Amino acid sequence: MDQKPPQEISMDDFLKKIGEFGRFQKLLVGILSIPANIVAFPFLIIYFTNLEPGWKCVEGSRECGMNGTFNSSDVRRCEMSRDEWQFTEPDSFSLVTQYSLVCGREWLTHLSSSMFFLGVAAGKLLLLLFFFSSSSLLLLFFFSSSSLLLLFFFSSSSLLLLFFF
Repeated sequence: MDQKPPQEISMDDFLKKIGEFGRFQKLLVGILSIPANIVAFPFLIIYFTNLEPGWKCVEGSRECGMNGTFNSSDVRRCEMSRDEWQFTEPDSFSLVTQYSLVCGREWLTHLSSSMFFLGVAAGKLLLLLFFFSSSSLLLLFFFSSSSLLLLFFFSSSSLLLLFFF
């Protein structure tokens, strides 16, 4: 018996042989990524709502005579009055800028994140409880949580974030 040695085949040739990444596979990946994006968005929003931008001195300030923009970790601003310096981003940039959560008030940003994750944990426990009970309660839970999430997404006030989470 004459056996031929196995031929080496490139990955491109192999994919052509079994079928390439076609329209069905692209559609399948697109459809399956929708739930992942929906689940990930609320977790990512906590990161962006707690961003702390740099700061600079207000023009004409008497206490703050420094020029330039300073990093958010620079604590010299805590020695000055709040009227003497400003964030480099507008007040609507994040919770930190909107409520001035700096200079001893940073714990409030951590509190908002902790409250959010406590809400997620409580929601998971409720979901587990409703999963083992009647399906009408499960539908009510999904409808109410989806409604609150949509209300949160389309809200113009970050105060709603603190209220719900």
